[in-house]
Amino acid sequence: MADLLSRKRQRAESCSDDEREEDASDAPLCQVCHRQPRKYCCPRCATLTCSLACCTAHKKARGCDGKRDVAAYAKAQTMGLRDLRQDCAFIESVERSQLTASREFQRGEAARLGGSARRRGGGGAAQRLQRAAERRRVRLLLMPEGMGRRARNSSRYDGKRDALDWRVEWTVEIGGDKVAAFVDEAADERAPLRDLLAAHVAALAAGARARLEPVFREPPALLLLRTPGPANDPAYDRVDASVGLHLALLDKCVIEYPQLKVVAPGDVGGRYKLAPSAVQLLFDDDETDATLPESEVPTPTAR
Repeated sequence: MADLLSRKRQRAESCSDDEREEDASDAPLCQVCHRQPRKYCCPRCATLTCSLACCTAHKKARGCDGKRDVAAYAKAQTMGLRDLRQDCAFIESVERSQLTASREFQRGEAARLGGSARRRGGGGAAQRLQRAAERRRVRLLLMPEGMGRRARNSSRYDGKRDALDWRVEWTVEIGGDKVAAFVDEAADERAPLRDLLAAHVAALAAGARARLEPVFREPPALLLLRTPGPANDPAYDRVDASVGLHLALLDKCVIEYPQLKVVAPGDVGGRYKLAPSAVQLLFDDDETDATLPESEVPTPTAR
């Protein structure tokens, strides 16, 4: 599944207008032959070409390898979901390389010592967590070790109970301002979300509960799940508060653990943009030229 997602992300790479050369950003023709309409954009140097022949010619002329610079700087204002998918694919590839190197080192040590080396670290638990989430039709993305959200993730899978206990971060907002925050370190996946939230609210002092009254008066508050996407254009999925996480997260994409916002119904659509399924967006399969090797496929420009 991870390899399929990575390949689809790589095929979905394209260059944005601000990555193109300024003097060719509006050129209607191929920048190599100057005769045919442009069809592709080089992921490395943003040269616009019309065919395999022109793509090969530009590589020879410029010494370009045609591979995207994964470390290239991108302005936050111009980043979109496509950039997020590329960055996630890069981070996952680095993590896979690190895990592979670790396994090879352990096997080498085992051979040198004449015994079997014990596996260290939390990789096994993380893989079990991801597999348990996948069986529940949840796309769970884990960040590399050392990242803050990765360190805070207390979610765990209990094989004896076949239960996934989630870390859940709650934020209550009024008019876009945060007025309260709660954390469940290991929430029962089958407990209704409204019951989990009610337990946190009941534990507050009377004055603190009074501040939340505008959110919890009729009509009832809404729960929003943040979807993967650019920080400057957040989008959310509406979540049914009457069900547990085992149903609320069906066909959703989660980075490490669920982060839920509790908001008044009147704020949705204005302050909080509802999004299509994040899983659907992540698995979109863009068309590419099947005649070219996958590593050499130029990226179609936006039309």
